[in-house]
Amino acid sequence: QNEVRNGTDAFSVRMGFTCFMKSPSQPTDLLNLTNDTLYLSKAKELADLLLIAFNTPSGAANPRINMHKKEGSSPYNPCLAEVGSIQLEFSYLSIVTGDNKYALAANRFLETLWDLRQSNQNVYLKGLWPLFYDVVRGEFDSDIYSIGGQGDSFYEYLLKLWLLDGKKSAWLRDLYDDTIIGLKTYLIEKSAFRGNLYITSYQKGITYNMDHLSCFVPGMIALGAQSNSDMRLAKRLMHTCRSLYSTSVTGIGAEIVSFSAYGKDFRITDPKYQLRPEVLESLFVLYRQTKNPMYQDWAWEIFLAIEKYCKTPYGYSGLTDVDAPSGGFKDNQMQSFFLAETVKYLYLIFSEEELLPLDKYVLSTEAHPFRRIRPPQQNDFM
Repeated sequence: QNEVRNGTDAFSVRMGFTCFMKSPSQPTDLLNLTNDTLYLSKAKELADLLLIAFNTPSGAANPRINMHKKEGSSPYNPCLAEVGSIQLEFSYLSIVTGDNKYALAANRFLETLWDLRQSNQNVYLKGLWPLFYDVVRGEFDSDIYSIGGQGDSFYEYLLKLWLLDGKKSAWLRDLYDDTIIGLKTYLIEKSAFRGNLYITSYQKGITYNMDHLSCFVPGMIALGAQSNSDMRLAKRLMHTCRSLYSTSVTGIGAEIVSFSAYGKDFRITDPKYQLRPEVLESLFVLYRQTKNPMYQDWAWEIFLAIEKYCKTPYGYSGLTDVDAPSGGFKDNQMQSFFLAETVKYLYLIFSEEELLPLDKYVLSTEAHPFRRIRPPQQNDFM
């Protein structure tokens, strides 16, 4: 508390950083769990400074801001996840403060996309959006469509924003439902060898590559499922994501695999492991939604592999090659999301459901819990 209380100078540093990485989620996370208004005041203080990021012709957030100069800049065109993964945090801050300025600023980008959808702009690939956005011109600047790296959390937030506000914003659910249609139409393929479903990217055709980051999708689909077919899809994709782990020498999943292999389901094209959480995130949601202990068993196998190959005397390290004995070399990096997400999801998988129940909380892309506005009504599908 003392560090938070006395930490105002940290908000005026003479350096730039990404708005995506400096959302007010951490202070509001602590507010959720402690009800200490200190964290709310700090969240407001940070968010008020971050609002300068939205001073662009398009209303989408600048990818970088300088707190000392109090100005944003666009040295590059940000990816979809950068401009589309701050809405949950700013919307929640509006809820707990009663000040709508945070949600209005953050959600302007989503409203722009809704207008593009309504006007049938040719950038819109039935629920999917190009991967990069020019915040100055207000135009997409890419022909790549992906729900994996650089696009992932944008699509996740369409669903979670709808859940956060009590399922009242039907247009957000419409955007999310379109995403599932686009996912099924363009990005989900069946492997030639075993017939397993996998998630790829699209650039004038499929790429056959699947990255670890895409493995949040089974959990997202399970969380938003409104039909048995959606749950079946979530389970099949979960099986594929688990196979990234179960088929490697270390029992740990690689960063990228290609399903264009011959004689086997896939081959590893990027063998490193960066302590990523996506598979465990989906296992957590699938377990909570189905109560099937198989998902706990799979999570426990992954935990044992991480303990065996990634643990060091001073923390946990990524690996250079999950398909080599001992995982290749340790990269001597413990990413921030390892504690925030990977370990948290492992803990939650084996915790009682009363701890952060999914009908009362929404977890951000960094696994920060936000209370939903109201519990689901009797006719809501969970």
